[in-house]
Amino acid sequence: MAIESPPLIESVVGPCADIPTPPSARPALLIRGAVHPAVRDVQRRLNDIHAQRFLASLSGIDKAPLLEDCIFGKDTYAAVLSFQRIAFPGNPAEHDGKVGPHTWAALDAAAAPVPVPPGPVPVPVPPVPVPPVPPPFTPPGPPSPPITGIIWRTCCLLETGSLSDPSAIGPHTANGGIVYSGKGGFLDLAHMRDVADLTGQIYQQIHAASGASGTSISTTLGNARLTSAVPPAEWAEVAGAIAFDEGLAHEIDSYATGHCRDRFPVPGMHNSSFSPEDLTSNRLGTIAAQRALAAGGTWGTEVERQIAGILTSLDAQPIAETRRAFGLISGRWVDPTAMVPLAGLPGNCYLRRRNFTFNPWKAGHSSDAPTPAFVTAPFTFSSTFDYTHTRGRTIAKAAFATEMAAVKTDARATYGPNFDSP
Repeated sequence: MAIESPPLIESVVGPCADIPTPPSARPALLIRGAVHPAVRDVQRRLNDIHAQRFLASLSGIDKAPLLEDCIFGKDTYAAVLSFQRIAFPGNPAEHDGKVGPHTWAALDAAAAPVPVPPGPVPVPVPPVPVPPVPPPFTPPGPPSPPITGIIWRTCCLLETGSLSDPSAIGPHTANGGIVYSGKGGFLDLAHMRDVADLTGQIYQQIHAASGASGTSISTTLGNARLTSAVPPAEWAEVAGAIAFDEGLAHEIDSYATGHCRDRFPVPGMHNSSFSPEDLTSNRLGTIAAQRALAAGGTWGTEVERQIAGILTSLDAQPIAETRRAFGLISGRWVDPTAMVPLAGLPGNCYLRRRNFTFNPWKAGHSSDAPTPAFVTAPFTFSSTFDYTHTRGRTIAKAAFATEMAAVKTDARATYGPNFDSP
């Protein structure tokens, strides 16, 4: 917006001689009431700056144009203060209406004439790059061959009979075992395989429905429903999230079965619920499935290739070192005296520590190292879904937080204040 302003004053008046004041002769500080040729220099610079801003359609200097009379009166004070607010916008300490070294420097710089070339100099204008339009996202195809049912693998308790060597983990249909990794802690291969298959089965249902809102999805232990349309780029992530929720609901449900206070043990339930390796293994199962979907190929073969790659990236240890790592947590995470002699399996009170996240716990083994970000990265998607666990107790996704709070309250009372830490 143009600022209206009267013409600049050309006459010279005042009690001071109209002589230039070089920087070396300027007073250290000019304040209101001063009478000095340097005041006229200040007034001229303020008038010049005001004119420049006027021509540029910017707000002018308050009280300008000033009478160039070498008298530091109220109008000059107001103009100096106005200029300081423009010159030092982020430094209120400079807004004092006085002309010292900082204000002089700003006045000199702002009022300095801009050299003009003798003729117009064409300035080449580079072409504005147009970013390429990415091709539309093509979602991976469903598992091949189609998953028609989930193999119920025997998952592994955190005890010596379940420890395994990563070089001999068996085919995709095998139960697997417990492997220790320096970057991912203890890992349950059966959990990884089960959740990978469940992720693939859910993905093929989302794929068949093109991610339509309202799609019903059958799972192993319950069912889910898409409550918003899922874009193709999120199909695999949502499938993994639903599979992970099913695993989480199973941990909640199993906590109450074969509780420490119960007489008869139920292996794989309370004595394994929220075992430190469970949720980490479940999360890695979803990652293995997503990578297998992206790679294509025969489902079981590709899942095992991805699991092997994950174990390598997490520095999986040979069985001798896994046994050594287990020895470091025996008596702390688990109670070796709580075995059932007849069955040779952990009793109800065996597991003393519970991990309610998928952040790995480390045993203090010599291989321990920082966990890669892909292991602990949260699920990320914009769409929504409901999930309900129906095998055993009915547990809806909306009740997970309340159910887990109840589990934690009981675990604290049963196992002590360190129940949820390594």
